Amino acid sequence: MHRHDGGVSRRSVNAALELLRGGMLPDAIVTDLIMPERTGFSLFEALRDEKLAPEALRIALTNESDDAERKRAEDLGADRYMVKATMIPSEVVTAVTDEIAKRKNK
Repeated sequence: MHRHDGGVSRRSVNAALELLRGGMLPDAIVTDLIMPERTGFSLFEALRDEKLAPEALRIALTNESDDAERKRAEDLGADRYMVKATMIPSEVVTAVTDEIAKRKNK
């Protein structure tokens, strides 16, 4: 398990799903769409199909600025699609924090 900025990270979809199936209710789930073994798309599919972390903000990270990929992520429940190549890591963290704050203030 890796902790950072009050969050928990997993190195694979299977490890993340194990944690979520165990009852973790995160404020946000941020996943890269391209990963070894299983993709971020498969994570979004499992979240939807198993109704895991239904209140969590879902953010897709990718290096691709592809409209079809964006649509697929959104169709699977992504609230935001971020292209990593256009952001530095601290900007990603700020964007996620801002999105969580917006959701909590609704």
